[in-house]
Order: sequence, then C-alpha cells, then structure tokens
Amino acid sequence: MIKEKYTIKDLLPLFGMFAVVLVYTATVTTYYSGWNDIMFMMRQFMGGFFLLFGMLKVINWKEFAMAYALYDLVAMRSKFYAYLYPAIEVTLGVMYVLGLYLISINWITLVLMGISSVG
Repeated sequence: MIKEKYTIKDLLPLFGMFAVVLVYTATVTTYYSGWNDIMFMMRQFMGGFFLLFGMLKVINWKEFAMAYALYDLVAMRSKFYAYLYPAIEVTLGVMYVLGLYLISINWITLVLMGISSVG
C-alpha cells in the first residue's frame, strides 16, 4: 500500500543518508584541499552520492530493477538497462571520487539524470 502523506519521521533515513554524504564530502575535502578547491568538493559530493545510492540499489538489485522499470522511460523498454543502472551509478561514483574522465562523466551524468528526470 502506498502512503499518500509523509511525515518528517518517514524521511529521516533519507536525511541520514544525505548527512552521510555531506560528512564524507567535508572530511575528504578538508583533508585533501582544505576547502580551497570547490570543484574537488563537488566531485567528492557527486561521487559519495552516487556510491551510496548506487550501493543501496545493489543490495536489493532484482527488486530495484523491477520497480525502476515501472517509471523510467528507458527501463520500461529494456530490462537490461534496469539491471545495469545501479552499476552505472556505482561506476560514476568511483570515477567522480578518483577524478577520472571528468568531462565525459559530467556529460554521461547529465544525460542519465535528464532521462531519469523525465520518467
């Protein structure tokens, strides 16, 4: 059964995960750049976000793929994409954290999030 109204209590796990990403970002940024490099901080935030949420999807991979296929435009047409999506997120997370192929992964992220937003 789907709830129609959410309370703050229902959203606490989401706020907790967001806090984890913020603490990770702050810790890594302070250690490596001393808050002097905003681009480094944003890469770490994106990497932490993709890694955390991608790994949460991997934990329950099959159920995520079935649910994702209900609302994502590409996943509706391709079960392979629905199963591949968590791996794409984890890969993007690793690449952001390590700073690899930044221009390419920024474009991939833009396209991926754009398609997901439409769904």
